[in-house]
Amino acid sequence: MKKIFVFLILSFFLTGECLAEKSLQLESGEKTSLSMIIDKYEKEGYKIIAGPLQYLERGKGFIRVYRHKPISFRSMDILNERGENSLLLRYDFIYILKKNSKIIAVKIKRRESDNV
Repeated sequence: MKKIFVFLILSFFLTGECLAEKSLQLESGEKTSLSMIIDKYEKEGYKIIAGPLQYLERGKGFIRVYRHKPISFRSMDILNERGENSLLLRYDFIYILKKNSKIIAVKIKRRESDNV
């Protein structure tokens, strides 16, 4: 019983240290490439619709994402986390930015979607 109690206490403190380390990294002002891309397009007038979302399919003039209403558009660009053109595959995680009837889907790595 004591071993289980000690294990729980140690796991609690180790988790707290990991979370504190993550928050320090975020507070240090270092920006990820994803946040730089989003900032760039926000300056151009785009607004973040939602994210991270899991992409399901694309239809004519709309895309479907998991647990979200279909998002309509007239034109769509797909970028990866480095800002380069990319392909969008089913179940990829994306951020969606929209300006008027144009959307930009920024594809993110799974590890980044866990931290957001």
